[in-house]
Amino acid sequence: MRAQKLAGLVFGLLLGFASVASAQLGLGLGVAGGINFASFDDVDFDDVTAAYESASGYHFGFFAEIGKGAFTVRPGVYYMNAGTLFDGGFDDFIDDFIEEDPEIVDLLREIEDVEVQFVSVPIDLKFRLFSSFIVRPYIFAGPEFKFVVSGDDDIAFTDQFEGIVVAGNAGIGFEVALLGIRAYPEIRFSFDVSELVGEEFELGGETVMADKHQSRTVFARIGIGI
Repeated sequence: MRAQKLAGLVFGLLLGFASVASAQLGLGLGVAGGINFASFDDVDFDDVTAAYESASGYHFGFFAEIGKGAFTVRPGVYYMNAGTLFDGGFDDFIDDFIEEDPEIVDLLREIEDVEVQFVSVPIDLKFRLFSSFIVRPYIFAGPEFKFVVSGDDDIAFTDQFEGIVVAGNAGIGFEVALLGIRAYPEIRFSFDVSELVGEEFELGGETVMADKHQSRTVFARIGIGI
């Protein structure tokens, strides 16, 4: 709930800024969505390395584009389902505990099935490149703030997720103008700067030390703006 309130506050500030800036700089609005593929880097737990599998998910939301000319600012708010990010990461632990502690095995399998969800607030600095009659390519980069909204209340592990994950974004896209509507197909790369789970957390009543859980994500997105 705290993360959702923070996401709402950030978006409210963005809308306030956009309304003030629109008269002077120009304002465009749009909706966007697509698919995403995310994975954690390998994480070392003492003498065991967790090799997580890539998870697929989806996202959708809306954006505002502020500015005229080659440079613009594009804040947005998106719901993002990152998929089962922990899938496959605990296979070695399961092998170790399958006879010794079945309850921990059940917990690990539940964690692997958790779908991680965010309210994502990217703020893109966008630069339009050369233009043709219909298509104009662009590049962009900027920060992203991901507010964690997921978590199965029945799984103790998920309450140890950090409330906010800070990430960086960069990518390339094409602005396609047709019949007064603009389409924005793009590829986006995101990498976490902060962690979803800290270096010390509780797992099955035991304190576990591990590397930071930081993900990398590839987005295929299309936006429609006016």
